[in-house]
Amino acid sequence: VDELRVNHSGTFVSLTDICLKPLGEDCATQSILQYFQMDLDNYDYFGGIDHALYCFQHYTSTESCLSAFKAPLDPSTALGGFSGNNFSEATAFLITYPVNNMVDQSSDASRKVVEWERAFIKLAK
Repeated sequence: VDELRVNHSGTFVSLTDICLKPLGEDCATQSILQYFQMDLDNYDYFGGIDHALYCFQHYTSTESCLSAFKAPLDPSTALGGFSGNNFSEATAFLITYPVNNMVDQSSDASRKVVEWERAFIKLAK
């Protein structure tokens, strides 16, 4: 997905160009990988699955569990197929890519988002 580019009026648009960045330069991607700041090299460095299990219970109170965009990630937004708060029993990983939405759907910025989303849907199918 990070490599997906669409041509919009001669300019290539990527997720990084259209994603929601509420606290800086990093996209607010909702994924379990956020417990590792979206960097696979951090998986072993942070302690692997044990770190994720820890973050399921401490996602709002521990700095090492904050996302790359410096916000907490509720595990219920990145996992599925579990009962109650039994996140370690999840049977599905969810990934959500929030993008900038425009009130004016005819704006250039809105058209960029729509074109990228169409390409993403085509890729996902």
